Amino acid sequence: MRSNLIIAPITKLGAGLFGILLQLYLARVLTASDYGQISLILSYSAIAFILTIGPLGKFFYRSYLLQNSADASEQRLSTLKTHVIYSVAAALVGSICASLLSAGLQLRQELVLSFFLFYLFGSAFSDLTTNYLQGRGRVFLGEAFLALRACFVLLTVIWVGFSFKLSISNVICIIGVCYFLFGSVFFLVYQPGSWASSAPLTVSLGRILPFIGLGGVAAINNQIDIVMLGWLSDFESVGLYRTCTVVLAAITTIEFSLVRVVIPGIYNEKMTSELIQNLITKRSRIIFFMITALCFLLLPFSDFLFQSVLEASDVRYRTVLLLLFIAQVISAFFPLAGQVLVINNMEKSVFYVTALCALLNIILNYAAIKGFNLIGAAFATGLSLVLRNLMLSVLCRKKLGIKVGAFL
Repeated sequence: MRSNLIIAPITKLGAGLFGILLQLYLARVLTASDYGQISLILSYSAIAFILTIGPLGKFFYRSYLLQNSADASEQRLSTLKTHVIYSVAAALVGSICASLLSAGLQLRQELVLSFFLFYLFGSAFSDLTTNYLQGRGRVFLGEAFLALRACFVLLTVIWVGFSFKLSISNVICIIGVCYFLFGSVFFLVYQPGSWASSAPLTVSLGRILPFIGLGGVAAINNQIDIVMLGWLSDFESVGLYRTCTVVLAAITTIEFSLVRVVIPGIYNEKMTSELIQNLITKRSRIIFFMITALCFLLLPFSDFLFQSVLEASDVRYRTVLLLLFIAQVISAFFPLAGQVLVINNMEKSVFYVTALCALLNIILNYAAIKGFNLIGAAFATGLSLVLRNLMLSVLCRKKLGIKVGAFL
């Protein structure tokens, strides 16, 4: 179990880094307009996943945890069958909705719909299998599969790029087919043989709605800047801004992995409140210094990346990256605020704060993009991120008496 707590975040970090390399490669070989359209398609697919399939995974994962004993095997198989039925329906609904959102793209609608169907059905099978395995204590296996899938997609796209002329059409075909094949094979290999004969459970949609609400808030905070930029600006600006967020993702992926590693060791029944406070402060400082150092290292490197590797002629990326890096450093001052609240059963407080910041994010992005294009999107997104972490840290201090700041 302890190895899962360390190895799983490392494999998740690997999957994230493979995804970042894929994005940078596409930004290099595609035109700015095509990469902007790919960015919007990936954002729409992420929103569809977070709103439909993702909440189901979180909901059923808890059920698998509670049904981990040997005498609950029949109930677990019934839960798995219900999860399969709901996931297939969610993938279909998500594909249709994402396709409707993509109506403004300069692509054939049947091609876009096919991508969403392959991508979301593959993601659904991957997600339900991963949650089933993790609910039974096999965390590393699910995370390793996701890293392997990301690596395979990256290598396939690079191979096609070297062998043939890479276009936006064959890129989305490759990604969609890879996700579907990997998800289907993963599900067929690890699904228990008798699940199909089990009767599905009756699950009220009302029990899943809170998870959908959380997914909706996460989708807004993670993707709304790119989506609104696509609606209010041009595809070239979307592509350039997406590349900037991909560079930033190298830092956020590392930060997330660090948090996943350090959080389990903080709370222990034998620890006093003073010892817990000391651990939180020390580990917050470690994360803060690491993220700050990475930002200072990546800022000059990003200039080389955009000028020499990506051959970008639009220098607005410098201002965008500077704003995003500043917001990331300030947010890293309170890296454990949300996790500390969740551990202390204050998920509702986290949701309310995140929802408020999501609404603020929409308003700020609309106003800022209208006036300052992608620079406005960076400012609005960064400000929303900082305010969220600041509000969560205030909640930690007032409700729990815990100081989660690195130096406060």
